Amino acid sequence: MSRTVSASLVLLGLLSLGPVPALSGPGSALGGTAAGAGDEVETLHAEGVSLYERGEFRRALDRFEAALRLAPDERVIRINLGRTCVAIASQLLEGPEGEDPRALEHAGRMLQRGLLHWEGDALTHELLALCALRRGRLSEAERALEDAVARAPESKRAWRQLGIVRDRRGDLAGAIEALERAVALSGPSDELQRRLRRVHHDQETVRDGRPLQSRRFRVFVPPSIPLEQGREVLALLDRTSEDLERRWGGDPPAGVEVILYPPGEFSRRTGLSEEVGGAFDGRIRIAFPAELEEGGLELGQVVRHEVAHLALHDLPVGLPRWLDEGLAQLADGGDRSDWLARFQEAGGARADRGILEREAAVRPRKDTTPSSSAWGGLYRHSYLLLRSLEETHGAFRLDLAVRRIRRGKSPEAAFEEVFGATPVELDRRWRAALRGSPPESPERGGVPGSGEVQEEGGRRR
Repeated sequence: MSRTVSASLVLLGLLSLGPVPALSGPGSALGGTAAGAGDEVETLHAEGVSLYERGEFRRALDRFEAALRLAPDERVIRINLGRTCVAIASQLLEGPEGEDPRALEHAGRMLQRGLLHWEGDALTHELLALCALRRGRLSEAERALEDAVARAPESKRAWRQLGIVRDRRGDLAGAIEALERAVALSGPSDELQRRLRRVHHDQETVRDGRPLQSRRFRVFVPPSIPLEQGREVLALLDRTSEDLERRWGGDPPAGVEVILYPPGEFSRRTGLSEEVGGAFDGRIRIAFPAELEEGGLELGQVVRHEVAHLALHDLPVGLPRWLDEGLAQLADGGDRSDWLARFQEAGGARADRGILEREAAVRPRKDTTPSSSAWGGLYRHSYLLLRSLEETHGAFRLDLAVRRIRRGKSPEAAFEEVFGATPVELDRRWRAALRGSPPESPERGGVPGSGEVQEEGGRRR
């Protein structure tokens, strides 16, 4: 029997997020294959290559594993097995289940297993960073991105993502260094220039702003804002944090930075809409109080909203955006009495427009920015759904669901335990009641988005 492997034994490529490219690279001779096993190894590996090229990564993995058991020292099989593990992880992270804790755990295992057999490329480490970010592990994400730029120093995407993560970790000098590299590699970019401007402003504010501090927060007050207003903000932050800690559990935050913006500067320096009064991206950002009043917002409402995001940020299980935003809107106590009529007038109770479809509509995709109407639809839908649960079952049950998530339950499992149904089922029943019809069959999930590490800065209001 043959002791060699034909040219079908090639190295699998995985060069970019999205579709996996065709195979490339030479084959190699088997090492240490038992006599009589060569043809079987070749057949198994060729089947794995064919399945991989068709996108059937899990079946391909089975073939490579079987081939490696027969030829444990064969480097090419080992590399292809590793790359297949990475392809499976990429598929998980890009798919509609990419925020699910179990999918994230599985993706993380696949990536680590892939690295056992193959040293990985820049993309592998970007995927590790994406997985870590979605699990709230910033230091792990930073290490993965540093590995990515070491392997691909000309990758503007990897440098951009490293800048984002360093910014979120509070390393402003490191964030500026990474973002400047991204700008140098990509050329003029409004998005990058805006981000770089914001980080420079944060660095200046943290260095030169007048700090007011409690155990939980550090508020930086620019000279154009009276210190008394800064003290008012700090008192609101502390009270809100204590209240949400009683409701949702968790440890008190420690030293969270809060940036107050001079008059007329919030939108220009953050790049967020003028209609947005605050944001949370690891720091809390609040517009000048007089501007909030002009926009119909109240300082206490904005503070409560952003502190709610902060309180939900440290959950061990990442929340889908609809649930994060819906809970923040309930917590801020804003007047949204006209939203139900607007929701119904816009056809929001349609059977085919569930909360997962809303979520999918605002997931960033390559070269596409979600529309303001998509964001507005998600915000109204999530708020009204949770408010209906609050009115029907009591606010304490929503708080209980958050506490279950804090103990490691997925949102689906927590809602099923507390309300007797998953969020999708509850949403379907609620919209059917609005239409005056029985619930339809379950809706399908969302659609895959981009696998790129996404900007977490700025929760839109």
